[in-house]
This record gives sequence, C-alpha cells and structure tokens, in this order.
Amino acid sequence: MGPIEDNHRLIESTVPAVLNPPSTGDQMMETISSMELATLSDIARIMSRVVSFDEKASLVVERLALVSEADWVGLRIPDERLLGLRLVASAGFETGRSHLPYLLGYNQGMSGRAFQASRPIVTQDYPNHADALQYHVAAGEESTLALPLLFDGRVTGVFTFGSREFGYFAPERVGLLESVAYQLGPLLENAKLQYELAVTDEIARIIASTLDIGDVYDQFAVAMKELVSFDRASIVTIDSEEGTCTIKYVHGVDMPERRAGSTRPLDPTRIGFWS
Repeated sequence: MGPIEDNHRLIESTVPAVLNPPSTGDQMMETISSMELATLSDIARIMSRVVSFDEKASLVVERLALVSEADWVGLRIPDERLLGLRLVASAGFETGRSHLPYLLGYNQGMSGRAFQASRPIVTQDYPNHADALQYHVAAGEESTLALPLLFDGRVTGVFTFGSREFGYFAPERVGLLESVAYQLGPLLENAKLQYELAVTDEIARIIASTLDIGDVYDQFAVAMKELVSFDRASIVTIDSEEGTCTIKYVHGVDMPERRAGSTRPLDPTRIGFWS
C-alpha cells in the first residue's frame, strides 16, 4: 500500500492505554502485533460463518470499531449502478446519532480521495481538510482516516474511521489499522464472490425446480435481489405477430397500469421502460 497522505502535522494526543502503555518501544510493538493478530483471528472466524456478505461486513466493521475506538467507522464499496461508493456497514458510538451518508461520489470526501489514490489518507484536523464534508464537520468530526482495500491491484472498498478528538489517529493506531486493512482486502472480496456464487446456485435451483416459472417467480426475484438492487422486476412476453407485449409476472412496487396481465402495443424502443 502506498504512503500515507497527511496534509496536517501529526498532533500529540491521548491514545487509549492499550496503544499507549508505559513501556519500551519493543513492548509497544509487541502489544500492537498482539492486537493485530487477535483482530485478524476474530475476522477469520467471522469470514467462516455461513451468513450473507453484508452480515459479514457488519461484523467486521463492528470489530474494527472496537479495536480502533473510533466514533465513526464505515465500509464503502464501489457500486457501478449507483456510480459511487455505497455504504455497506457502519459502527461506532456516534454512528447511531449521526448516520453516515449512504452514497458518496467516487471523488467525494476522504473516502473518494483514498479510492482514487489507492492509498491511505489521514488528517488530524478534519474541519480544515480540503476534502472535508460539511455533514461530518457539523457532526463534530475532528480526525479522520480513510483506508482503501486492495485486491488484485484494484480498490474494492474503503474503510473510514472518524473521531471527535483532534489528533486522534496517532502513527501506532494508523499502523495497526493499515496492517489489518491490507490483509482484509482479499478476505472480503473472496467472501463477496462466495456469496454471489451461492446465490447464483440458489437461483439455478429455483428455476430448475419447476417447468412453470410462475410457481417460483417470487422466490426467484427475492434471490436475484441479493445480487442486483431493484424496486421492481417483471417478465414480459412479446407477441410479434400481434404486435403486443404482455406483463406475465411481477415482483416489487405495485404500479396499477403495469400489473401482471397488462398488454400494450409493442414498442421495441420502450420495452425496458414499460416493464
């Protein structure tokens, strides 16, 4: 992972005792190493659980909130459909009172900068940072750390840590979280791929279970929603001889003019909009 960017001088700050014990440098390194191993061990157990990717991500974020003692912790992943960094999970004492924005642009905020630069970004004076978002400033955020997750040479997500304390992200804390994030990239990406494969297998099983898709369409749509976010899904049949298209099956938002059985003149340029 590339060098950490910090456009403000690191400020001497009060670090939790676990990261700032009255000990020698060797003992400090041993403490940090032990914390890293314990955190990765917990995360490995989380990854082995048979739950959805979002559930695993939430548990991982909660674990990182515990070890970092940050007020806000969030995990964002790039979403091609929404064209931005989508919030997958969040944790931390302040998160319940000041929710993190659901979507940020690829170049928005410190998350966006870390995503674009493919390297960690830290500031000890967040309100005066060039990429500070007014929402976070108003919530009282003073220090921020953004850590990209890398897999196969590309950024697959960004962890952000926020604190109400000025100068909170001391080198020891940053080093610990950076080491964990470096090893988390492949683990989370593999968990995501495994879950998508499991859902794909379930969809195939549902489709193969009957010759009539109408019997299992709702199950099929629910399984599909695990892979692709949507408000409404439907299957439309086309009668080229009659020049009409008819909605056969629908799942999701009810639209009176587009319910199952509705038939309209065929317009190839608007089938996607009409269904």
